Amino acid sequence: MLTTVAKDSVTFTLNEADLTGKKVGEGLLTPKRDIPYSDGLQYGIEWYPAGYKDAYKDHVSVYLEVNKPIKATFMFTVNGSSISKTYTYEFAYSEDNYGFGDFASHEELRPLFRDGKLTITCSIFDIKPAKPANTIKDYTSFTLCEADLIGKKVGEDLLTPKRDIPNAYGLQWWIQWYPAGKTATDKGYVSVYLWVNKNVKAKFTFANKSSLTNKTDILELTDDTLCNGQNKYASHKKLRPLFEDGKLTITCSVKFDVLAVGAIHDTFTFTLNEVDLTEMNVGEEILTSKRTVPCSDRLQWWIEYFPAGDGDDVEGFVSLYLWTNKPVKANYVVVIDGTSISKTGSEEFTETPDNYGFSQYASHEELCPLFRDGKLTITCSAEFTSSIQAIPATPAIYETVEYTTPDFDLVIDSKRIPVHKYLLALVSPVYCELIENRSSTESKNKEHVITGFDYDVIKTAIDYYYGRELKLLSSETYVGVLRFAHKMEMKKITAVWEKLILSNLSKVTFCDFLQYADTCKKDALLDECYKYFKTNQEVIKVTKSFVKLPPTFAINFLKAAFGLESDDQALRHAHIHDIGFIRDYFNEDYLNPLSIENFSITASYAWEFSQENLQKACAQFLNDNREMVTTDDAFLNLPPETVRSVLQFAKRKRDAEAEHSAGVTAKRAKLEVST
Repeated sequence: MLTTVAKDSVTFTLNEADLTGKKVGEGLLTPKRDIPYSDGLQYGIEWYPAGYKDAYKDHVSVYLEVNKPIKATFMFTVNGSSISKTYTYEFAYSEDNYGFGDFASHEELRPLFRDGKLTITCSIFDIKPAKPANTIKDYTSFTLCEADLIGKKVGEDLLTPKRDIPNAYGLQWWIQWYPAGKTATDKGYVSVYLWVNKNVKAKFTFANKSSLTNKTDILELTDDTLCNGQNKYASHKKLRPLFEDGKLTITCSVKFDVLAVGAIHDTFTFTLNEVDLTEMNVGEEILTSKRTVPCSDRLQWWIEYFPAGDGDDVEGFVSLYLWTNKPVKANYVVVIDGTSISKTGSEEFTETPDNYGFSQYASHEELCPLFRDGKLTITCSAEFTSSIQAIPATPAIYETVEYTTPDFDLVIDSKRIPVHKYLLALVSPVYCELIENRSSTESKNKEHVITGFDYDVIKTAIDYYYGRELKLLSSETYVGVLRFAHKMEMKKITAVWEKLILSNLSKVTFCDFLQYADTCKKDALLDECYKYFKTNQEVIKVTKSFVKLPPTFAINFLKAAFGLESDDQALRHAHIHDIGFIRDYFNEDYLNPLSIENFSITASYAWEFSQENLQKACAQFLNDNREMVTTDDAFLNLPPETVRSVLQFAKRKRDAEAEHSAGVTAKRAKLEVST
């Protein structure tokens, strides 16, 4: 554990000959040093006598590198001189480094050499963990009824409602208890269990008013074990004296240490030209090239920056934004190398593509003194975490297969994935039949041409079976793997991956999982989607993925989720909750053209929600089909106020048309008389 006394310093020697003998970008390293009282923290120094890059040419660049995330203050000093630079920085990940590209110029340093050498000392102090431990406390209570001790059977359980933990990436927990015991060996005892929906380390206590039956456990809950507890929490004999009016309250207090979800780090730099601050117009942008993040399901990111600002209100500033090509969570820091100018962000990118950043990243006034030869370098470091938080653990049993030569290909478009055919046969009955049938095209050609699936989907499914680590997954790829597994009867994937869907439900992933549940007839998952939408409707309804759902599908979904009995009720729900694309579908497609079948629904909706265009259309339809409408039971059964309003509006429209017609006739007659 890091303590406030953790500090250290190291001295290294800079040779004068290296100022000219080393090339730009050619670096040197000190050995790694252990810092006492620091829980294994190590650091080292990397220095570039001729500069780290061309922007620092004729300067010495120095950097501090650490082996784990920390926040620390460090100082580089040229011994025996006034040259010294200090900075406080949060090192975001292992092997992260930071320092000064223009620490000292050759011109400053040359007078200081003695016998061709000078020493530089780096001191590191005020060391703290980069982020506080993600420990979250919560508690819930449930009531144990004395009657249930004999009224319930062994194995008959009860559940508390699920509890959401704020700022814990969708963590939920709940209690399951068996008044008569979970199994026959627990008969005569109450069994209690803590359940969670994703990986956590938990310390929990079940307590009641008797300290004799208070029990504490420390358990690590993983994908394979999402619940744990006590089979024999307390015997009926011990509990009976504690009941009051046949009831006993049991409280579970819990402290969660959320396990880190796999994250991927990436960094790149780009050059800002001084001339662009004045020569480019406000709103004129520059894009860096897109970077593909390794092991990330083809996640790409890039920087968009506006040297003169992205709007008139930020003229005189550089505006800078980070873009991603798919939904992902990101912590990022944008630093101007060799300066104290640094800004950080933490966002969930929910759309495809999406961006966040800083409209006033740095002012021209701040930046102008920092340019060297008309240029300065900006570094952006990002830590990406998937919108899929619970990633299936890969089975290790197949890893040894990779030491033998693949003998079969999966072909997707123009790409091939080499595999071992007997591995495929082992995990998929469909492939087993294809491969063992010697007369099949697949068996003869030693390949299977796959259509209807993207390369990334098939690659992820195969990587899973080979035990390769899965890091960042999009919900689109996740669902694609499930669809492929469903088609090829890969039951291991469907069993494990479907189990984790509830842990991965979010506004970003919701529509992909909803459509999978509907297409593959997963009724239990559909029910969970209905529940999730009912409590998260306001944030889901505005996402692009929800708005792009087929309107008829969305209408049926709303009816099922909220127990609506008719399209009319779904229309009202969409209007009340401002679900625009469903409302527009009704107005533009479903209710047009008007007919006697949909007239009453349309009129009811038009007058209840003051839809003027529909009111005019209803009035016209009534005037054109008066006898048919006024004798229709559905119209006559509308609320009297609605019927009266429709008739009055139709009369006004009819009178206005008659008046207009009379005016036209009079005008025509007058014209005939004059001629």
